[in-house]
Amino acid sequence: MQDFIVEIDGRMFVDVVKVLPRKFNNDKRIIYKNLPNNTDEIYIKKAPGKAGHDSKKFVLNRFMKITYSLKH
Repeated sequence: MQDFIVEIDGRMFVDVVKVLPRKFNNDKRIIYKNLPNNTDEIYIKKAPGKAGHDSKKFVLNRFMKITYSLKH
């Protein structure tokens, strides 16, 4: 099983933090802060030594339930 897929209480989830990158090509880093209730605060830190500021922060559910159907 992929390391970004986790099982919780018999259900399968994607761990979003493990799928998203940690850094961009321009040296900007993505910062993840664990919050209660399986949520994370995420923002992009400004590139070191450059003018500007960090991005706005947003909160994201850390785990997304995997649902699938064999019906088309």
